[in-house]
Amino acid sequence: MTKRKFALSLRVKLLLLVAFPILMYVCSTLYWTHTYESDVTKLSKTLFETTYKVNTLILNADRDLYQSLTAYQAVGSPGLDAETKKQMKQDMASNAEQASDRIEQAIGIISDNGLLELKKKGGDTSISSIAAAFRADFPVWLGLAVKGIETGSNTVYDKKLMDQFGKAREGINIIGEILEEHAAGEIVGI
Repeated sequence: MTKRKFALSLRVKLLLLVAFPILMYVCSTLYWTHTYESDVTKLSKTLFETTYKVNTLILNADRDLYQSLTAYQAVGSPGLDAETKKQMKQDMASNAEQASDRIEQAIGIISDNGLLELKKKGGDTSISSIAAAFRADFPVWLGLAVKGIETGSNTVYDKKLMDQFGKAREGINIIGEILEEHAAGEIVGI
């Protein structure tokens, strides 16, 4: 029995020589395009939808906290007429409510993305513990401020109130720092 050799014509050999690299090029292009799209989607979600939105909410909440404090202090200033004091009281309440709402929105975004237990590098405070501290301390400050206005005992500088204010907002900036570290780690991971 004789073995028959499998022979390809020159045309088929040339076609394979050209078609194989083209096929590999097309496959690798499709693979890398898919990988690129998934990386861009991940970066977009990490950087924009989480970090940018949360940092914007945190910064605006911090501004609202200071505006609320400023309005409280203005009410205690001598020489303001009754109408201006009434407006400052409303501004204080409005800014305090906006600050609280924005912090809660930021925490909601963080929670939706499963990032509540993130901690700052070298730190032991998680975002969830910062949020819990704010939820506990901010109403105390607001209560002190409202009580001070109602009793007329508010002053431009009240040490107890300022200490409580500092305590209420001390962790807010850390949330942004934690998310920036997270986003930087995500970028490096890609």
